[in-house]
Amino acid sequence: MLPVQSLVPSAPLEVLVRALLPDTAGLQLDHIIIAADQLTLVVISTQAEVACPICGQLARRVQSHYRRTLADLSWATLQLQLHLHVRRFFCPTPACTRKIFTERLPDLVAPYARRTNRLRERLLAAAFALGGEAASRHCADQGIGVSPDTLLALLRRHAPPPGATPRVLGVDDWSFRRGQRMGTILVDLEQHRPIDLLAESTEAAFAAWLRTHPGVEIISRDRGEVYASGGHSGAPKAIHVADRWHLLKNLSDSVQKLMARVGAARRQAAQAAAPCTAEAAPAAATRSTPLPIRRARKRKSPAPSQRRAWQQHMYEQVQALAAQGVSVNAMARELQLSRTTVRKYRDREPFEDQWTSGRRSVVEPYRAVVEQRWAEGCTEVKQLWQEIQAQGYGGSYKSVWLFLRSWQVPEELAAPAPPRSPTPPARTPRQAMWLLMREPDALDAEEQAYREALCQRSGLN
Repeated sequence: MLPVQSLVPSAPLEVLVRALLPDTAGLQLDHIIIAADQLTLVVISTQAEVACPICGQLARRVQSHYRRTLADLSWATLQLQLHLHVRRFFCPTPACTRKIFTERLPDLVAPYARRTNRLRERLLAAAFALGGEAASRHCADQGIGVSPDTLLALLRRHAPPPGATPRVLGVDDWSFRRGQRMGTILVDLEQHRPIDLLAESTEAAFAAWLRTHPGVEIISRDRGEVYASGGHSGAPKAIHVADRWHLLKNLSDSVQKLMARVGAARRQAAQAAAPCTAEAAPAAATRSTPLPIRRARKRKSPAPSQRRAWQQHMYEQVQALAAQGVSVNAMARELQLSRTTVRKYRDREPFEDQWTSGRRSVVEPYRAVVEQRWAEGCTEVKQLWQEIQAQGYGGSYKSVWLFLRSWQVPEELAAPAPPRSPTPPARTPRQAMWLLMREPDALDAEEQAYREALCQRSGLN
């Protein structure tokens, strides 16, 4: 580790250090302290007289001395620290409120600051570019130790220098908190940058700002009464104009209202632009929609043929065990059936299919009539129900639907339907408005045809 050394600068060394120090007159390098990771320069102020920060009167009487410790930009791998010896002076003006003041070095450091001006500017540049966390890591790589919170605090305290009053001023609302607290943003429209934010969105706040910043010639605003009254009160000679955004917004609203009133023109324009749509989308024009094929409802239980085979097998097993004199309980345990099912199979003769020998449908007497109409192409359940009702059927619509739900549509009826021409697109008032507001070069062939037809039929030409 490098031991701490204190060096009295020679002439060449002082020239080098002077070149690396901030360009500030009235400072003298006293000595240099070199440690393992830090370089300390002891600097003494040599100003013969200084001005009072309150009254501006030059003072020469020294009251006392004190030392300020300042952080500066690092040198290579060493952190640089300045020990600045400055003085306190008596103010020579008897009426001045500041009797004793400290000499200022504005080119080197701000009052009460612990960093030099050039270090603060370097930290601000990094914080503006990278934010808190990333800027802190970037500064650490350069040998400058600073926390993210410190960088954010520097950003919050930083106030840009006041600029000249703009000639063309843009004013509008902006929200500190959406829907709850509104303020006013002021923009220099010639420089394209915001210049101030007002805490209120009121006539009085805007008028007060204009009175303290004379020279505004043109005010670009919305059509609200607040900024109109505030502008006339604070800058009576300024010219008021509507800003571009509100002009376009008002124009689009007016065009949309017009399109809502000419519904017939929009429909006629869609019919006129239909040929272009058909040429641009031939695939859509040839698309066909086949009639849906009626399908039988899927059963969660096994297929009827499998179910019937299982029932037939169980029936034969029960009959064989019953012939051997086996009890109902024993047959139920062996075949894993309920005793009710065992008794049913034991006492039933011959075997009956439970899927086909169920209750007879009430539509069965009219099967011939229904089959004939089905073959003729009438597959609407409601129509068939009404026709057999005229012949004496007294059952419900659901019985007819259950009777016909598994019937297949005849093949000649399930053929694809002939292609139909595409329906012209229906334009809403908002869609028509955007079509009229866009640049003609940005429209495709169908949109251009629709726009031309709409202008002709709505009288916009």
